[in-house]
Amino acid sequence: ELEKVLSSAGLEPKALAELKDAIAGDGVPKVAGTYGKNVSRWMGKMLSKAASGGWRIATGAAGSLLAKAIGAYYGF
Repeated sequence: ELEKVLSSAGLEPKALAELKDAIAGDGVPKVAGTYGKNVSRWMGKMLSKAASGGWRIATGAAGSLLAKAIGAYYGF
């Protein structure tokens, strides 16, 4: 479901693959609403991409979308 949501928001397959790797590298967060260093780094990269126009979504919307989608994936 996470992949479907982010793909429909315009993320490329390469970015989705990077997120999968980041999630696998971090494991499940111990505290709800927090993310591991790999997922956090990936999110920062995607926000930067949105800010530079490399992703067809506004920066504020990107942050909200990523937080909600990844949070839902973890069950937050």
